[in-house]
Amino acid sequence: VPTFENYEFKNIDLTTASVNRPIIDINGFAEQGHALKNVVFEDIRMPDRAKVSVTNAENIQFKNVTTTSGSAPIYKITDSKSVNY
Repeated sequence: VPTFENYEFKNIDLTTASVNRPIIDINGFAEQGHALKNVVFEDIRMPDRAKVSVTNAENIQFKNVTTTSGSAPIYKITDSKSVNY
């Protein structure tokens, strides 16, 4: 099973994305030692009622991730650690 790590996403406009499902959906692997690691999302804009899902991940940072109204998206964190938003 692979390990994905060290990703950075910056200055992305997702304001026209559909809110019917999570706009950002992060999924690592459940096997021990194969969580998605060290990912940064910075200066991301999303529509109101946007959802973010993080599963089987570690050391995930959301910096200045907001909706068009300036509020934070709805975060769902599952089987993950060190997720900061």
